[in-house]
Amino acid sequence: MAKIKSVSSKPHSIGMLNNLAKEKLSAISNLPFKDITEVTINPSELRHIFNDHYQGNEKDKSSNIPLSDIDITNLIDIINSPDKIAFLGYDESTQSNKFLFAKESSNGTLVVVEAYGNKGANFQ
Repeated sequence: MAKIKSVSSKPHSIGMLNNLAKEKLSAISNLPFKDITEVTINPSELRHIFNDHYQGNEKDKSSNIPLSDIDITNLIDIINSPDKIAFLGYDESTQSNKFLFAKESSNGTLVVVEAYGNKGANFQ
């Protein structure tokens, strides 16, 4: 499968954090969340998913099952209702707070999403 070399676009909204998600994130991180917290995805992250983890492009076939269209479509559901969640702390390289969300998919695999809270009250 061909790889995408570059993208140039702004982040796109894929949904909002629900109240339960905001409460859980605040409880584990001790960080405040605004009433409206948008979840966005950067085109560069979609490129990374496509190039390294999607269908025939999975780079670690011995340890990972490639992501499907359904897995990508369900990103906001994984963030809003994960099976596991962890606050990974402040990431100096991105200058933002980093969270990990994991949810078991319908085929029994674990889908992991890393998200960064930015200063604009958005999750990326």
